[in-house]
Amino acid sequence: MPLYRITFFGRLAGAIGESGDHIMTVETPDKYAARLKLYDTHEHISIGRIEELPPHASGVCPNCGQYQHATGGDCLNECRRRGFAPEVRS
Repeated sequence: MPLYRITFFGRLAGAIGESGDHIMTVETPDKYAARLKLYDTHEHISIGRIEELPPHASGVCPNCGQYQHATGGDCLNECRRRGFAPEVRS
């Protein structure tokens, strides 16, 4: 399923207080479902932008499938030791 990064103005659901700018990344079948997913955790939403992220943006190593490359974890070091040179994405 694709990842979508959504920038929006709103507040946490049930919160009493200030609204603010937020950025969330969600995994949904399409951008319309991504927008609806925001309402699971937020309310009074005004969408700024919805963009589909490329598959590598999730930080998954294309060599071993681990989710450590976004933070430069042990998986990256192990892949480099084995001769892979995956690009670090943040």
